[in-house]
Amino acid sequence: MQIEVLAVDGDYIIFRSAAGDGVGYYQYSYSEVAAGKEYDVEVDVDFDLELGDKISQSADKSTFIKLDNDINIINCFVESIDGEDDSACLRIAADFVMIVYNNDPKIKQGDYLEIRVGKEELGITIVG
Repeated sequence: MQIEVLAVDGDYIIFRSAAGDGVGYYQYSYSEVAAGKEYDVEVDVDFDLELGDKISQSADKSTFIKLDNDINIINCFVESIDGEDDSACLRIAADFVMIVYNNDPKIKQGDYLEIRVGKEELGITIVG
């Protein structure tokens, strides 16, 4: 996914993407991260997919990420589930997918989910 860095606050990056705005912790980069620059990134969450406090079924059939204080609200489409390795592919935008471990048999391909994740649980790796 491509992001524009809006601000760097210690280990955290506030960003804008085609899917919306978010904040996450900076995992790794070959170069210094600076506000106002654009980067290609991978985004990961630090927990398994399971309905509960952070993850719920969404009635909203759109995909986005938005920032509510230090909480990222991610509305995503479950594009596929791989039962062999217990993973799910979550689509947030045309250039934004996350692969996560899926521990919940109630989550099915074709579902829309709302994920609430704090800035300390959303990892950003700069890849280009």
